[in-house]
Amino acid sequence: MSNAARNKGVSEKHILDWQNQLENAERERNFAFTAYSVLTSAYN
Repeated sequence: MSNAARNKGVSEKHILDWQNQLENAERERNFAFTAYSVLTSAYN
């Protein structure tokens, strides 16, 4: 997913922020559907 976002011009800072958010969510076992739009925007 990170490579797809990078290839679409998403900044490295935004990619790192997103990865950190995912790591925190996994650690806290706290996921939300709001992450879905982040995943699909990498392909738009």
